Amino acid sequence: MLKTRVITAVIALIAVGIVLFVIPPLYTELVIGLLMVAGAWEWAGFLDTESNTQRLIYTGLISAALIGVWLGIEGYSETILLIACIWWVLAFFWNLRFPTPIPNAVRWICGFLVIVPLFLALILLLRQGVEYLIFTLLIVWVADGGAYFAGKAFGRVKLAPAISPARLGKVSWAVSCSWRRSLSASQSGRNSRSLCWCLSAWRWRRSRLLVI
Repeated sequence: MLKTRVITAVIALIAVGIVLFVIPPLYTELVIGLLMVAGAWEWAGFLDTESNTQRLIYTGLISAALIGVWLGIEGYSETILLIACIWWVLAFFWNLRFPTPIPNAVRWICGFLVIVPLFLALILLLRQGVEYLIFTLLIVWVADGGAYFAGKAFGRVKLAPAISPARLGKVSWAVSCSWRRSLSASQSGRNSRSLCWCLSAWRWRRSRLLVI
């Protein structure tokens, strides 16, 4: 497991380096959009359908929303990100009630609430400067990696067995420490605001547990 994580991290770092520092910014935004479209296709697997046609329709709708956000990014960004913050607060408390039945229509909406704000946040961070995007990604990676190693080394008590059977109590302590250190490292209002949106990226992987 550790070897797989290290190899994956190295490959991811190389890919991120190429995307951020080699290709032009416009193509970087295109790559981010394609990753979000791939995420939409994956999310469509939660929609209780085995029809590729319906998955394509859902992916197409997400793609249309991404294009709309990209074209009107200056006019609606604050509203979309505010909705995203409200959604993640609700999702946190929703997780506490897991498992709960989730209507298929709600799963459709949740995909939009996860993917579209994430795309917007990444694009805004990139346009503010590559350093902001890298800073945010590092927070995500450090929190996730720190949680993994802390859980392996110190974890004993299951944190949320119904949601993630392997997640241990010490993980929450490690993530909390990572976030507190990251917050203390921010040196401007824009840094602090960008930290809020990186929650979308960090929670993206965990949100899939909610709809399974």
